[in-house]
Amino acid sequence: MATKASGPHALKYGSIDRFIASLEFVTDRGELVNTADETTIPQRFKQQLAELGDRIRADEAARECLERRAAMKTASGYNLFAFIRQQSFGQCLAQLLAGSVGTLGLVVSATLLAEIHEPERAAVLLYFDDLAEAARAVCTLREAEVSAIEVISRETVRILRQQTALPAALAVDAHLLLIELTGPERFARLDRVTRLLRGNNMRLVRPPAVARETEQVDQLWALRKQLLWLIRHPAPHLRALSVVNDVGVPPERLAGFVTEVERVFSRHGLTALIYGHAGSGNLHLRPLFDMNRPDLAGRIRRLAEEVYRVLFRHDGTITAEHGMGRVRAPYLQQEWGPALYGYMRQLKDIFDPQDLFNPGVMFSDRPITEHLRPDFERQDIGGG
Repeated sequence: MATKASGPHALKYGSIDRFIASLEFVTDRGELVNTADETTIPQRFKQQLAELGDRIRADEAARECLERRAAMKTASGYNLFAFIRQQSFGQCLAQLLAGSVGTLGLVVSATLLAEIHEPERAAVLLYFDDLAEAARAVCTLREAEVSAIEVISRETVRILRQQTALPAALAVDAHLLLIELTGPERFARLDRVTRLLRGNNMRLVRPPAVARETEQVDQLWALRKQLLWLIRHPAPHLRALSVVNDVGVPPERLAGFVTEVERVFSRHGLTALIYGHAGSGNLHLRPLFDMNRPDLAGRIRRLAEEVYRVLFRHDGTITAEHGMGRVRAPYLQQEWGPALYGYMRQLKDIFDPQDLFNPGVMFSDRPITEHLRPDFERQDIGGG
């Protein structure tokens, strides 16, 4: 809840804030608030949050921005979408805590909603020669009521092959799309995926691989869930650093973003491992840094600046599911603009005017490399 988390199946289910019925949290003054019990909510919250909500809704540009991005997978900044939803005050209050990364209060318990479990699953793997072509396919495939669309770039597959034995369906030198379909209608949806592929003349480098049995689907997901641990340290001198990780764009902008960001990595002389929840426009970008080269901190900052410039041109978000933190905070205002950023600062002042909770985690102008690990700094000083 602190990070407004989601995952591969956010395409079907959304983020955690969708499932929060109520929360209990401790305020900066030590009060225990239950959002389901209005008698526990301090009057200052009721008054000041009502006033802030009125200001946001009266600000036409700010309201339109929130409405435009309401369906987008994002976990950056405060969850101001709560102010434009039809819900009770207690529900609004609970929603504001989602994604607040411990900067508004200390959550001690939660009551969550649940979905009916659909055990029936099928999957299909698609193989592309061009990553942007795979990204273009995502919007088309979303029409088939799929539950998840994962992307794994060719460069990532190559690293995986070096680290572990892959199932034959995954051990292919291509960019991969993994599409999962769930529920009793999974095979009908699988047929629709096939028709969409054929009808849109998608250029695949080999025929799709279909997994119709649960055991086959589990095998594909097992590797996907281990992916991060297998790629983090692919060689003694290489690290897949989380510098511009967890970005997101509207799915219809995914292909354009991928094309531009690949050029950025190329200009910086970096191999980037790209994977993630493409169906929601959410990508994990893991550039491989040579730890023996000098000026690691400078290279990290320059890369982040350039990647985020591209991201913002595509109306993107600096974090889609992992939440804020010191590595992202300096770019928050660039994403949301001065007005919405200002409303976020006002929200912080309402909950925590003394900045007691997690200072610097939501708002900061400090360099993202200020807290670079000491062992990285030593390697940096050592040069080549």
